[in-house]
This record gives sequence, structure tokens and C-alpha cells, in this order.
Amino acid sequence: FVRTAINKDKIVIGICLGAQILADVLGAKVYKNNQKEIGWFDVNKNEAVERTVLKGVFPKKFSAFHWHGDVFDLPENCVPIGSSKATENQGFVFKNKVFAFQFHLETTYNSAKELINNARTDLVDSEFIQTEEEMLRGKERFDKLNSLMFKVLERLVNKGS
Repeated sequence: FVRTAINKDKIVIGICLGAQILADVLGAKVYKNNQKEIGWFDVNKNEAVERTVLKGVFPKKFSAFHWHGDVFDLPENCVPIGSSKATENQGFVFKNKVFAFQFHLETTYNSAKELINNARTDLVDSEFIQTEEEMLRGKERFDKLNSLMFKVLERLVNKGS
């Protein structure tokens, strides 16, 4: 299904597992990371993303919400979005139509609370796993995060204008 959508030149967005599926469909390796990345961690933008339809969307460094243990290599002919201390490939753009985000721009305060409630067993003591309190501190972070998601979506609707 995903390959068909890409081959039909559709806009495709994959978030977290969706990004991993996109990487796999585009021929890259998906595998377990050395550590899980759960909570708020900075993503450093790769300047190459400025040559895509997402030009000007992401600041040089932004805080994103993460909840993943698997990662992917960058598929061929893809433009990297950025990296974090724990995860080298935080996303990519393919042909200005396919957008993979390892991080979660769509997360709201309430959805983070639900995720924590349903996946609490992931919250172990580790360098890149925050506590429930750390993740839920500062509701305004979610608004800032969601505004980035809206910028991405607006850019795709307006085709880079």
C-alpha cells in the first residue's frame, strides 16, 4: 500500500513507526537503536532540508517529543531532516512528496498522558528516557510542537509557497 502511494506520486507522511515503514519501503535498513529515546529531546536540523519544500519550517534546533526504540538508515536519494543525540536519522524527505518523521510533532498533552498510561513499562532509568513528570512538565511545549506540525501541513497544502 505504501509503495503504491509513493509510486502514484501521492503525498505520504510517516510518523515514528510510519517513518520506519517508509524507510523500509525505500530500501533502507530499520533496526533497534542502542537505546530508546522517550521524552523531550532536541533535534538539530540538517541544513539540506532547506533545499526541500520544508524550507524555513524547522528552526536550527527544536525540542521534539520522542517515543521510539527502533531507528533507520537514510534511504538513497532522500534528504535528511535532522538528528538528535540518541538518534542519527530523525527523518527525511523523498522527492518533496514523502515525509518521514521519527519524532512526534502531533503529540498533545492529553495524548502524551495516554501514551504514558498505556506504555508505562517503557519508562525505565536510562539516559534518553525521561520520567513521566519531565515529559508532562510545561503544557506550552506541546503547543509549540503542534505549531511545527501545522507549519509542515500548511507547507504541503500550499506546495512550498
